[in-house]
This record gives sequence, structure tokens and C-alpha cells, in this order.
Amino acid sequence: MRHKYQLLERLRPEEFEALKADIAQRGVLVPVEVDDRGRILDGHHRVEIAEELGVRYRTIKRRFSGEREKLEHLLKINLLRRHLGPVAWAEAFRRLCEVRGIKLKQGVRNDWNGTRATVGREATELGVSRRTAYRRLRLADDLRSHPDLRRKVDNGDIDANRALRLVRSRQRERRVLRARSNLRIPSECRIERRDFRRLDLSPSSVDLLFCDPPFGREHLARWSDLAEFANRVLKPGHLLVAYCPQWCLPDPLGRLAKHLTYVWLGGIVFRGYRRPRFHGSKIEVGMRPLLFFSKGEYRPRGWVTDTYAQGGGPEKELHVWQQGVAEAR
Repeated sequence: MRHKYQLLERLRPEEFEALKADIAQRGVLVPVEVDDRGRILDGHHRVEIAEELGVRYRTIKRRFSGEREKLEHLLKINLLRRHLGPVAWAEAFRRLCEVRGIKLKQGVRNDWNGTRATVGREATELGVSRRTAYRRLRLADDLRSHPDLRRKVDNGDIDANRALRLVRSRQRERRVLRARSNLRIPSECRIERRDFRRLDLSPSSVDLLFCDPPFGREHLARWSDLAEFANRVLKPGHLLVAYCPQWCLPDPLGRLAKHLTYVWLGGIVFRGYRRPRFHGSKIEVGMRPLLFFSKGEYRPRGWVTDTYAQGGGPEKELHVWQQGVAEAR
């Protein structure tokens, strides 16, 4: 049973057995602390083991001005004396800061609380730097939904960096599952992820070709193949819309124009995240072009917007070449 002032988690089984063996051999060396009502403050495991083995132990009575001072004392002696993993340490430190009224958000002043207590001062008293304290707190937050990884880190089975890599891997897997579950393809649409030259489509049977050809220099010749393919399978007056990088734009434009009719240049505008950079030309890339070509004279069937603002950053959950799902939809 967990007692009121047993603020930290119980010792792990192997730690408990090691303490038990030591007490059986040498007795209880560290006195048990109790309050003025005889309630155990520090030494719950020692008392439990001593009573099981029939070993006597000494007690020290502590008096405090209030409950807050009592909790501060208990948390500090456990943080100083007990060997805690970084996550368990962070949770105990967080509790101590809550008791003392210290705001943990970086950049927030704490001198309003009347105690002059700050994260840095508390961390220094416990023998760690302010930076280390915040690093452990962030680690505890990152692992909050992963109790198995928290235990492994505190047990020393894996280090913090390995645990965070596993968290990111799990997050990616969840995003993939969520992205797949959100894909709802209209019955009149068909998506193919393959070499288009291997597609068996009837001539003049396709309403729209919307595609993302590979961007590498070694794939430039594919644009000629794509132009021939589109000219064969598109219905007259219907569109090919294709993503294209800026650095090679004249080449795809020329190759497509040999078999198709140029209609428009659209684009996906990047918004709200760090833009990619093309270091060769020292250009910060703020958009990705979309080429609009038709089979013969274009026959509009409604209004089309030529730009779309993509927010939230690149989407690569389903494929390393993936473009944004929202803009495609």
C-alpha cells in the first residue's frame, strides 16, 4: 500500500531485493524520518523490510511549519539521495517546483512568488544545471504517452536519444495509419503508383492525368514519354497536370509542347514553415510549379484555381516522394 508521504514510485523489484539483502546483513543504517504525529516521511521501504525481517530501526522526528515545507523536504531528500533515472527525476523535480510555485516554462520570471525560488536555483541545489533540468523535463514530456520507454530509460536499458527516436518512429507509424484511413478515393477516380509506360489504358479514355514525375536529371527524358502517353490516352480537350521543379522547367515545357497544347502555369505555395533552399542558385524555394497541358485545344468545364497554399510542412508519411494530400484532393 502506498502511504500519503510516499511521493515517489516504489523501488524496482531488483532494487528492493538489494536493499533487503543489505538490511539483513548490516541492519537499517539510515534512520527513518517521521513527523510529529509519528507518520513515516522518509524510509517506507526500510520500515517494510525491517518489519518483515524483525530488525529494529531508529527514527528521527521532524517538525515543519506547514504541509508545503514538509513536501519540499521530502522531495529534496529523495532527489538528492535516491538514485533516480532521468524521467523519474524530472517528475519529482516537477512536483517540487509545483509545491514551491515555480513556473517551469522557459522565459517566465519566477521572482513574483516571494521565495526567490527559480528553476536554476532549485536545480543547482540538487547538483544539476538548469539546462540539464529542462532537458530531463522535456524528455519526461516526450515520453509521457510511452510508459514502456520511460521504464527502459530509467532502468538504463536504453538511452534518451534512442527512446526519442523510437517515439518519432511510432508517431510516423500513427500518421501513416491515419493518412491511409483518411484516403477516400471517389469511385470515378483511379490512382496508380507505377511506371506510367506500363499502364494499359484505352486511347482517348482518360478525363485527367494528374501526376508527379521524378525530379532527378536522370528522369528528364521521361517527360517526352509522358507527353506521348498523355496524347494517346487523354480525351480531346482534357488536361495533364504535373508537378515540376523550377530548376529544369524549360526542358519539360519543351518536351510536353511537342505533343500537347500549353494551357497554364500553376503552383503550390509553401506557407507557415521553413522553406527548402536550392543552394546551387542561392534561392529560397517558396512554391512548386504545376504544368497544365491539354490534348489539343483546351475545353474548360468549370473554373480552376491555379495556386494552392500548402501549410504544415512536407507530407512524407506514405512515400518519400509524396506531395501534399490536401492540395491533390
